[in-house]
Amino acid sequence: MVRFSQVQSDQVGDLAEAIKEANILKLVAHLEVSGFHLALVANKIVGFVHFSKPKKGEVWLQAMRILPGYQNSGVGTEFVEYQLIVARDMGARVVRLMTLKTNEKIQWIIGSKYGFCHSGIYLRGRRASLQDICYLHRVMVVTAEIAEEIWAFWQEDSQSLVADDYDVQSYKSFDFDDLMQWIIKRRCLVVFRQDTVDGVLLFSEQERTNELFVNRIYAKTEESLIKLLDSIGFLAAYYGYTLGISVAEDRLTEVTRRWWKEHTRQTLREFIVFEKQLI
Repeated sequence: MVRFSQVQSDQVGDLAEAIKEANILKLVAHLEVSGFHLALVANKIVGFVHFSKPKKGEVWLQAMRILPGYQNSGVGTEFVEYQLIVARDMGARVVRLMTLKTNEKIQWIIGSKYGFCHSGIYLRGRRASLQDICYLHRVMVVTAEIAEEIWAFWQEDSQSLVADDYDVQSYKSFDFDDLMQWIIKRRCLVVFRQDTVDGVLLFSEQERTNELFVNRIYAKTEESLIKLLDSIGFLAAYYGYTLGISVAEDRLTEVTRRWWKEHTRQTLREFIVFEKQLI
């Protein structure tokens, strides 16, 4: 009989062993222990998942594993059903998860069996070198003096070349004060074309995963898109960060794919993002 529970203090050691057995130590190194929920058979941990709630109404399922020997036994099915119940109890309107692009079996299962829909992809890699950028032509970190110009561009640009659709709702309510916070934190890049703004990139620094994450790119032309990608790639390489970008696959233009292949020495992971709306 399978039972489920949130990890307790006396189970932390057993969870560590289960994570080691699943061979995903690096993947879960930055996750909070308190966010783990367990699947147990005869008091033995046979599976685990980490719940995170980055914002209201949203829950991510991370590092979900059923240990070898208990796969294809029905444990996974019960565990996913339990996770959806927990997510609802957490107030989630949408549940999201990522799987490796090569893991077609899991993608089929969560799609056909649990109704998760494919919503985008997530790329993570490192820039090949610093020497392949001669200069960053007219790309700059935004200062408050041009905030109004950036805001005007932001409002008029409804069709960006690269955008993560699963996060689109939070940007619909984005206002000038929100933009100013990104500018103050020096987490906003802008590219000019003929002395007018032609693209904006927002990024964040994820210290726990040693990553610069591209939260949003607005670009009117492919030329500007490349310049913005070059700039954030340069910053990531200069400071020793991995670069992450999450986008809707149908809007991930060919130029972005080409840039990624040419300018990253290693694609560490390519994930498919799935989501399920909860009623």
